[in-house]
Amino acid sequence: TFIESCLFQHSSWSLCNKLFRRTDSFDKINFPSGALGEDMVMSVQLLLKTKRLDYVQEALYHYFVNYSSITKKKTVSHCERNYRILKENTELVIRILNEVNIPLEKYSISDVEKYLRFCNLLYLLPIRHLPKYRLVWNRDFQFFPLMILRNRYISTFNKKMYFASLLPCYPFKSGRASD
Repeated sequence: TFIESCLFQHSSWSLCNKLFRRTDSFDKINFPSGALGEDMVMSVQLLLKTKRLDYVQEALYHYFVNYSSITKKKTVSHCERNYRILKENTELVIRILNEVNIPLEKYSISDVEKYLRFCNLLYLLPIRHLPKYRLVWNRDFQFFPLMILRNRYISTFNKKMYFASLLPCYPFKSGRASD
């Protein structure tokens, strides 16, 4: 399904590439807070209400990435903040999926939850050398290996990030977050 494709980031869950009819689409929608994952929460809810879906091949929107934005900064406080916000929005998506009991074609909601938790952990990668976050990383990361490696929706880049996280080189000498 298209929702499944978005959840595993095979298709974008961003709202900037979707148009929804205003007729009752926004009734009973949870509007999340924060600057990370809010598109995911909104897209899932709106796509669950959508009766018809069309696709336009032509790119009508050009997205600009600001590498100095708050979501791209790698300080300890920014990594903590981004992890917390994305974790809250991930939990909201999982709750929504469980409430509607949507049948996914290839994966279970448990698989979706594991993948999204994996994506959340990537925000801790720059601060994983700190004892507090090493514990979180090791606790939450232990059940991912086969699901991550076999999942065709997970990009090669994210799989490489996974392998990099398994390297026994604590702490990293470069790539650390600044205070």
